[in-house]
Amino acid sequence: MKKALTGITIFVLALALLGGLAFAQSTYVEPPEPEPDVPADWEKIDILDKHEIFLSLENPEEILTATVPEEYEPYELSWYSEDTDVATVTAMSQARVTRQGVGGTWVVARVDTDDGTYYDACAVKVLDEEEPAPTPPTAGGMNTTIYSLIGLALMLAALPVYKKLQQQR
Repeated sequence: MKKALTGITIFVLALALLGGLAFAQSTYVEPPEPEPDVPADWEKIDILDKHEIFLSLENPEEILTATVPEEYEPYELSWYSEDTDVATVTAMSQARVTRQGVGGTWVVARVDTDDGTYYDACAVKVLDEEEPAPTPPTAGGMNTTIYSLIGLALMLAALPVYKKLQQQR
């Protein structure tokens, strides 16, 4: 009886752990496509603090910050929006992205150096008045992580009991 109960307990805990992991995978959100339209000789680097922003009537502006590593000095940083009917950008080292109309565009940070041109981009989606802002992707959220960790801890705690039952045979 104890053997069957232990086996069932381990099976249920394993299912809980796997269920939490499967839920985490099901909430993945694909990155925006296509990439911004930049010349082929520009090299992509990671310098922006955000790579996706949502603007709306309640949130008509966002600030983007570019942090260019020292290895690119001396450099000139410039910004532009691919579609100024959707969002405009006014900037120096930080960029203020402002809602103009509904739709999607890219804001591009361009870094010109003696060695070439580099860029990073942020996808900008301007929401309609009725359209709710999406929840940022969380890879399953905190609850899934907690449930997965609890399931794993319970499975590890059940191992000594299982080994003891195996020895009693």
